[in-house]
Amino acid sequence: MRLPAITVAAYLGSMHWTKRSVRNWVWIALVLVFICLSSSGIAGTAADYLFRGSYAIVIGVPASGHWIVYHWSYLVAEKTLHVAMFMAWAFLLSRKVGTSVTLAAAAVVACLSEYFQAFFPNRDPELSDCLIDIAAAVAGALLYRRVRHAPQRQ
Repeated sequence: MRLPAITVAAYLGSMHWTKRSVRNWVWIALVLVFICLSSSGIAGTAADYLFRGSYAIVIGVPASGHWIVYHWSYLVAEKTLHVAMFMAWAFLLSRKVGTSVTLAAAAVVACLSEYFQAFFPNRDPELSDCLIDIAAAVAGALLYRRVRHAPQRQ
């Protein structure tokens, strides 16, 4: 038994395009580009530079003075960024394609994001990041469902 193939072009061609719909897809694409770029070596170097500078400003001590505190602060900031990116992307994507497609796409993007990090210097692919990304996507999709089904106030 052969299942019919649904192409992206056919799906997009069947949609009713409005200004709002285009704007939503643009936001979805922008967040996805940000996720993809965050996997690169340049993004890793820039994030290290920005965090090191902001750490010195916020804490008031250079990062080299408090290595353990710096390390844990960096870890929390990095994981928070993963969660924010994937939650936002899943929330926006759920509005357009539904929860199942969103979660499948998020799993693929999360795994590919970590896989491609292996090809950049100073980047370390981690299974934990992939799982955090998928969990964040689940949270974003569930948040959208919660918002969508919330009773309307009058």
